[in-house]
Amino acid sequence: MRSLLAVEATSRHASFSADAEELNVSQSAISHAGTAAGLSWRAAHGPHTRPISLTTEGKIYMATLSNCLNQLATEGGALRRSKTRNALTISCNLAQTTGCCPG
Repeated sequence: MRSLLAVEATSRHASFSADAEELNVSQSAISHAGTAAGLSWRAAHGPHTRPISLTTEGKIYMATLSNCLNQLATEGGALRRSKTRNALTISCNLAQTTGCCPG
């Protein structure tokens, strides 16, 4: 989940620096988070480094990711406001989820 949040923030800010500052981590951690999420970053160095830009596929991926994160935030808020304070348990079989995000 942290990797996905880092990827989302990077695409929103178009900057590793701003993303790292927002999440209070190093720029290297942001780069590794993207790699862990199955993405590849193009290296750009020098004084005239351009901001991060997304390919068409990246824009589609980010739209889906943003929608998912917004839905999770909405549902989380609904759970916090719920008058029934039952426990919420989420379980996941990693063997079934490893293929969910093809590289």
